[in-house]
Amino acid sequence: MDEPVRLYGATTRTVVIADSGVPGVDAELARIGGDLDLRRSTVAGGALNSFGWVLTTAIVAGVTRALQKS
Repeated sequence: MDEPVRLYGATTRTVVIADSGVPGVDAELARIGGDLDLRRSTVAGGALNSFGWVLTTAIVAGVTRALQKS
């Protein structure tokens, strides 16, 4: 992917980003009713808050699957 995944404040059932490289994931304040699946994916930067990936106050009702940092 060329652009960061922006789910800020989103409400959704499931998010799957598998076997991908992404420049960032912003899911702050998101409500995910099912699983957050990031298996075999890499997020550039890797830091939690320097826009590698952000899940601050996110609610994930299902399973959060593994993520690799690049």
